[in-house]
Amino acid sequence: MAKSKPQAKSSVKPAAEPAPILDIQMIPVSKLTLCPRNVRKTPASKQEDAELYASIKAIGLKQNLLIHAVGDKYLVHAGGRRLYTVQQLIKDKHCKTTHQVPCVVEDADRAEETSAAENMIRAKMHPADEFVAFAGMRKNGRTEREIATKFGITVNTVHQRLKLAGVAPEIMDAFRNDDMSLECVMAFTLAKDHARQVEVLRATSQEYQMQA
Repeated sequence: MAKSKPQAKSSVKPAAEPAPILDIQMIPVSKLTLCPRNVRKTPASKQEDAELYASIKAIGLKQNLLIHAVGDKYLVHAGGRRLYTVQQLIKDKHCKTTHQVPCVVEDADRAEETSAAENMIRAKMHPADEFVAFAGMRKNGRTEREIATKFGITVNTVHQRLKLAGVAPEIMDAFRNDDMSLECVMAFTLAKDHARQVEVLRATSQEYQMQA
């Protein structure tokens, strides 16, 4: 009887195990310090900081910090701006000195890796989605001033974004698909009638590059 040939070993490596999902813990701000291994060194603009301050003041911290333990303290290796903003809110007496924030505790040797991933692998909200979100808040009874206060922007900015949110859905979709610029969307707001807006859109859509 012929002997069966030994089966060749597969060259396909088994898939790596996904990183474990760690529990969120509430940690007092007094125990948190910015980690020098946080990869973000270039500061945000004053406007961006003002918007984050207003947002956390209005609705609280919605995104957890990533930290690792050093003795009885914790170093924040991802979420430094959020930590600084909460510390400012405490200093300005908008939060208690015993205020706690949501954190995920990781191993110290993952600090740079996690910090880089959080700062690099991030998709910013498309302006069209922002316009629609503001319109939803307005529809739910929020005033333009309340929206402005919540996000640290001017009432005039809110008014402009609400106006942009009022264009026809076809125009908003074209903006989302990068078929037109923000300036073009602004031009369409000159006509409030959606049917007229769509008529102009169809008449100009054959152009190589639509101009406002």
